[in-house]
Amino acid sequence: MATSGYRQKKKFFKPIELTFYRDLQVLAGEQLQVLAKIPLRQIIEPNVNQWERNSGWDHLYQQIQDKDVDFVIFDLDWNVICLINVIDSETGEQVDAVTHDAAYTAKLPLLNIFSYQQFSIEELAQKIAEQVQQVAETSFT
Repeated sequence: MATSGYRQKKKFFKPIELTFYRDLQVLAGEQLQVLAKIPLRQIIEPNVNQWERNSGWDHLYQQIQDKDVDFVIFDLDWNVICLINVIDSETGEQVDAVTHDAAYTAKLPLLNIFSYQQFSIEELAQKIAEQVQQVAETSFT
């Protein structure tokens, strides 16, 4: 029998992501849901008619097709509250411009947390609230 072309990854989360996920779970309590490693295309879609010729839908979709966010916070009705990416600065990871621009145009709060930043759960809650408030303010102007 031939060997499989795939193998299971040893760890789903990097250590920094696991720590952050546990903090988000505490923060969420029973009022919010936290999901990890969600494809961006599951959260947003191009804001043009997919079936209209030359609408640009394919181009916009291809930009987000292979992107994901580390964490998504939802309310209990599964409305998106905030997107969160943990940027592993030790490996040279950087903020993804496509993800940033897509979240901005979709009017979704996106919080980028760098791995060197240390926050208490209260400080993390404050950062999320500030990002949500900032997007809410720009959505109405």
